Amino acid sequence: MKKNKLFFVIIFFVTLILKAQNLHNDANAVSFSNEANTTTGWSGLATITSDSSDFQIGNFSIRAVSTASNGRTLDYFFNAVIGQEYVIRIWAKAGTQVSSPASPAFAVWSGLSGFSTTPISSFDWTEYVFNVTATSSNPRIRVYTSNYPTRFTAGNTIYIDNVSILPASTPDTESPSVPTNLLSSNIGETTVDISW
Repeated sequence: MKKNKLFFVIIFFVTLILKAQNLHNDANAVSFSNEANTTTGWSGLATITSDSSDFQIGNFSIRAVSTASNGRTLDYFFNAVIGQEYVIRIWAKAGTQVSSPASPAFAVWSGLSGFSTTPISSFDWTEYVFNVTATSSNPRIRVYTSNYPTRFTAGNTIYIDNVSILPASTPDTESPSVPTNLLSSNIGETTVDISW
């Protein structure tokens, strides 16, 4: 009986660890747990590079610069469970702005409900937190370097760093059950075996 209970306790903790795993799991410039001088996992139509001159944490960030041919997007896809709530944290800042205003923003996300367009309005590092629910098993995060009217302007720049995508914690509302047939044995000065 003790072995069965120990097995279930181990399974419970493994489940918690897996549930809390950061779904932004590519080794790249914006990963806080496995930062690398790359843009692995990020794609889009903007010119996307790893940058070591301006970062929020670690040694790198990702810089996205608009092109003259409507290249103004930065995308990240991740695997999700439909119906699961997620907390997405992204540090971002505006860089060089050629257009006036360029109006960079988090916009046009797909596969997630609860999201609304969020401007990147500061030239200082700012944390943006999104509480969303997956409506697809492969949602997309998207960042724009500039707005639609400036889509053919090259040089509008944004930086992102320190990205995490975590399942929202679900509170445990169930009270523990009272053990029945509780027995003690091998009672020592500092130890006791308990079974039920």
